[in-house]
This record gives sequence, structure tokens and C-alpha cells, in this order.
Amino acid sequence: MKTFTFRSNKRKCRLQLTSNETLLVWIGKKEITIPLKEVQSIFFSEVLREKHKIIRLHIEGSQKEFLAVQVHPSYVTRLHRWLLSVPSISTIVHTCPKQLQPTKKLQKNLFFNILLILLLVVLVFLVGKFVVSKQSNPAPTNETSELSSEFDTLFKEGTQLIEENHLTAGIDLLLEAKKIKSTPEIDTILNDAYFERGEYFFQNNDFEKAMRDFEKMIVLNPKAQEMIDQMKITHSNVLPGIQVKEFQNQLRESYHLTFQDPTMVSTGNWVIDGKMFDDDTQSELTCRLYLKNPYEVYRVVFQADATQSQKLPQDYSFDKLSSNYLSFASTLFRTESDPVKASEWVAKTVPKAKLPYVQFDNVFVNTGFRLYGEQYKRVLEVFIVST
Repeated sequence: MKTFTFRSNKRKCRLQLTSNETLLVWIGKKEITIPLKEVQSIFFSEVLREKHKIIRLHIEGSQKEFLAVQVHPSYVTRLHRWLLSVPSISTIVHTCPKQLQPTKKLQKNLFFNILLILLLVVLVFLVGKFVVSKQSNPAPTNETSELSSEFDTLFKEGTQLIEENHLTAGIDLLLEAKKIKSTPEIDTILNDAYFERGEYFFQNNDFEKAMRDFEKMIVLNPKAQEMIDQMKITHSNVLPGIQVKEFQNQLRESYHLTFQDPTMVSTGNWVIDGKMFDDDTQSELTCRLYLKNPYEVYRVVFQADATQSQKLPQDYSFDKLSSNYLSFASTLFRTESDPVKASEWVAKTVPKAKLPYVQFDNVFVNTGFRLYGEQYKRVLEVFIVST
């Protein structure tokens, strides 16, 4: 499948030619389907609006115009070449507007402008280098000597305090020293001190202070990142109204999913996996619950997947199974959600969510729903939206 991506004003657009001679157009999240056999003419137009040139791509049929979309000037020539590369429509693609091709006069002016800019850049560089050399080699003064002595004292005392585990006092002195002169050595010592103090706060459940110290670190080590992730999980909102056992029973009764026992993947982070295999479509239906503890769920991921099957199902049968399963799953969230509207949206969106890198999001009350997938795979994520 041939694809071309461009920008229309502030929106991202994409053209994709399918194997059945259909042109798919995405303008932001809007999708347009154009049968190539009905296209009569493809051309660009130019208009001048408030001293700004606007360029549009037009795709017209015999009875109607399929598409008229603004194209950023920097994409026009490449888009024109891409359209000409499609054999089935190359004969009906009109020439680019002449105004888009740079004239000799414009090229000449452009050359002189570039040359002038280069000369200015060189001049600014030379002046800046001269100023920096003057600043980096000032004449020694009594004030400079006093600052150097003060820096040495602050650095020595601050480092010693940190070594003696008086972290707060040591950090304060090193910050004062850094105001006089910033060095890589000070940054390294402060980085380690912030980590040690943050780890102390974390172990004593003072998460706010721990997070502040970790945010001050210039380079996060893996252990600090793990504690940050843990704090985010601890403070994340849970999906309200979910009783884990009842939730599993509904999926077990309706779709025969078998669930494993809760598994702790890290401190304060648990998962419960459930799955079943549908023989008719050779598809696996799964559900994974993410929990803060064995009782509080903060995210759920449902999936219908036939990509691992030796014999792929028919598109219709797989779409029907995934639509039924995921729309049913969306009705299990009844608190801080609207199960009826959520189910209707999922059922309508599942057939569209078959293109990689395209996802669909919606929020019902305070519960977020996200759909994405590929031809034989659909995924529904459900999570609480912070208010």
C-alpha cells in the first residue's frame, strides 16, 4: 500500500492507496474513502487571501467533488510527484501551479539572501568569540580571589557534610557554591545526594518530598525511576465500583474466560490475566487487570487477537466477534461511566480500528476508553480520567 503524509494548516493528513484501487484520506481523525474508478480529475488551485497564498488539492468525480483540502506549500511538489507515481490516476493529475515553481529571479534573490545570512552568522560568531574570550580571561582582582576562596570553603564543607550523611545541610552549602561557580563535579555530588535523600523520604512514605528530590536529579538512575513509577501507581486513581471477583465472574459466564491468580510484578503493582480461545474464528480473547493491590483496579486491557492463528478467519466473523466482546466489556464499567453510550461507541468504532498507528479515544463521564489494533487484532483500554 502506498502512503503519503502531509500537513493541511495545523492538521496532519494522510493519503493511502489500497490494493482494491481505493484512496483512503485522513484529515486529522476524519476518514474519507474515494473509489479511484470514479475520479475524473486531480489538480491544485491557488488563491490569494490577505496577502497569503493558499494552495488546495482537489479530487473531482463526474458528479461531485470528493475532496478539497488545503496543502502546506512545502508538501505540494512532493505530493504532486506521489500522485503521478500512481498508474491508475497519473493521466488525470494536472500540472502543478506554475507559481509553485521558483523562477530564476526568485532563485537569484534566494541565493543572495542565503549568502547575506551566512555572512551575518560568521560576523556574529566572531564577535561572540571575542566577547567570550574577554569574559573568560578577566584581569585578576581582589573580588575574584575572595569568591574563589569562598567557593572552596563551601564546596569542602558541603561535601564533608554529605559524606557524614547530613544531606540537607550539605546540599544547601553546595547550592551556594554552585551560585559562585557551577562545575560537573558539584552536579554529580548533588545528583547522588538528591537520590539518597529522596530514597530516605520514599522509604518513610513521604512521597511528596521524595518526588521533589527525584525531580531535581539531573540524571535518573534505574532505582530512582522505579520509585517514581511506584509513586505514580500509588497516587493514580482507581476505577470505581469494580469488585474483582464479580468482574471476573461476568467475563467467565459470558465469554468463558479463565483467570489466573493475582501476580505482583513490582512493589504495589499487580496483574490478573484471563483468556479463552474461540475455535470458530481461531481467535484468543484476553483480559488483563492492572491493580494497586489485589482489590483495587486502575486499568483494564481487553483484546481480541487472531494474528497467531495458522488459518486466519474471515474479516466479517472476526469483526463481529471482536465488536461483541469489546462492546460487552465496556458495559462492565457502571460507576463514573455511561455503559450504554460506551457500548454503542465501541461497537461503532471497532470496525475502524484496524490500521496500525491509528487510535480512537473517548470519555464517558470520568472513564476513558481507547481503541486501536490491526486487521486481525483489536485492543480496548479502560482507565479513569483525572478530573
